[in-house]
Amino acid sequence: MMTIYFSRRTSKEGWTSFETSPILEITKSRVFDRCVPCLNGLLEQLRNGCNHIYLKEAWDCWKVVAVVDSYDEGLELLCHYSETYPNTYVYGKIGTGRGRTSYAIMFHVESLERRDELYRQLTEVVRRHSSETTAFYSRGCSDPYERLLGSWDQWERRSSLQHPENTKTIISELEESLSRSS
Repeated sequence: MMTIYFSRRTSKEGWTSFETSPILEITKSRVFDRCVPCLNGLLEQLRNGCNHIYLKEAWDCWKVVAVVDSYDEGLELLCHYSETYPNTYVYGKIGTGRGRTSYAIMFHVESLERRDELYRQLTEVVRRHSSETTAFYSRGCSDPYERLLGSWDQWERRSSLQHPENTKTIISELEESLSRSS
């Protein structure tokens, strides 16, 4: 069985990172090599009044998700996954978002091939785990991008702003979030 390690911290939003590495090396580098540049790029485009958003890092960012009823059920599902696929390196987060009652296990991936492979693996484990658990995938950072561009499955590498009325709020949220990460 593969060991999955967890961060000692839980985010303000209610998420705890996990990874196959005990030092969470991809998780840590991903934040500063992908997430911060991506959100800074979005912020810059919004500040400049762009009507089209260029999806650089966000275009190749995916999450594969299983929705469960509790944190403990999420841990149990991760354990089943690690037993079934002991040689698969994984990273992501587990928890719940603000105002949500369900919990999720969210694996992060950066390619369509890896997304499809992980989704296939996860749905197999979910099917054996519980008929109540659902699995799906979507682009990463659907929030804040979906509040600007609409549904992720309609995005293009350069997507038109669908909800410009959300721009000011998202600029403020990004400024706050990015100031915490620096």
